[in-house]
Amino acid sequence: MRRVGVADQSSLSDADIDAYRLLALGDDDGAGYLRIMRSLRSGSGTGTYADVVDTRRVTYPVQVLWGASDPILTLKHRGMEMLAATGLPALTVTRGRHYLQEECAPLIASMVAAVASNTDTARPLPPGERQTSGE
Repeated sequence: MRRVGVADQSSLSDADIDAYRLLALGDDDGAGYLRIMRSLRSGSGTGTYADVVDTRRVTYPVQVLWGASDPILTLKHRGMEMLAATGLPALTVTRGRHYLQEECAPLIASMVAAVASNTDTARPLPPGERQTSGE
């Protein structure tokens, strides 16, 4: 169960997973983490997202990267909600699950570098990755 958010089991050690758990639980036994997760489930967090990711209202670049197999924040529901909130035509879907920063570090780095260098982010994606408009 501890590795539910990881598609490539070799990418994280048990100590890495334990560190994520400790960060999530914090010194309040997870009360803050649970508030965030409950707001996602209830949809009450969506307005907050729109405030910072709606490309029709913000002046900075926004990209969405989603794990195709995320069992916690599914592409079908949460990923498509995020895409709608951004106003972007598509999001990038990767083979990863929930811990994309660990599993897809090179892809994330290339996407950040493209934004930082102000280059076109519509470049070929690595094998297994894809863009989707949710249609």
